[in-house]
Amino acid sequence: MESAAAPSAPPSPDDDWRSKIYNALLETGLKFSADAMAQASAALVNGELQIAAPKEFQLDLGREEISTALKHLGYPTLRFKVTFGAAKSGEPPPAPPAAKTATKENEVTERAMAHPEVQRFRELFGGEVRTVRNLKEPWNDEDAR
Repeated sequence: MESAAAPSAPPSPDDDWRSKIYNALLETGLKFSADAMAQASAALVNGELQIAAPKEFQLDLGREEISTALKHLGYPTLRFKVTFGAAKSGEPPPAPPAAKTATKENEVTERAMAHPEVQRFRELFGGEVRTVRNLKEPWNDEDAR
C-alpha cells in the first residue's frame, strides 16, 4: 500500500472527515471498515479526530484501520479516538467512487437473473441475489493460476 504525499495544509476541523476516512479506507482495500465508517460520525476537535460509531462495528473500525486511513491521507501523526455506541450522524453514507466495470457487472447480473434455473430457484426459495460472479473473467479461472 502506498501512502499519499503529506498534505501542504494542517488538518482542518471544517473538512468532511467522515467522507475523507471512508474514501481512504476504500482506497486502501478496507471495505468492511469503510462500510463501518459510513455509519459513523467524525469531527476534528482540538486537534484530535473524534469518531463515533455504532457498537456493532467495533471489530471493523479499530485503531489499525483508522491509522492506515490517516497515513493514506497524509496525516500519520494525527491523534484520534474511536468511541462506540450510537452514531450521531443522520446523513446518508457518502457515495462510493464510480466503478469502471459497473455496466459490465450489470450486464452479467441481468444475464444471470434471466436464466431459467435462477428464476426457478428464486421462486422456490425466495430471497435476493446480492452478487453475481462472471466465471468467464480470467481471475475466476482455476486453470489459469
